[in-house]
Amino acid sequence: MTRTVVEERSSWLKYKPGERVRHPGKPEWGVGEVTKVELITRDGMPDRRVWIRFPSEGTKTVLASVAGL
Repeated sequence: MTRTVVEERSSWLKYKPGERVRHPGKPEWGVGEVTKVELITRDGMPDRRVWIRFPSEGTKTVLASVAGL
């Protein structure tokens, strides 16, 4: 299963290594695999820093809330 959009706030807090995702703002990157997830606090709210390995782009680090994962 590949996630593309956030259905509810709690869903983007649950990414796990090995999960396949697509960055909605960068469809040209294709489907990537989550390699690492770090819990952070951003503007007083919980968020996740997510490392994703894309086949043609390499590893990208994104904030789940900003990327819309």
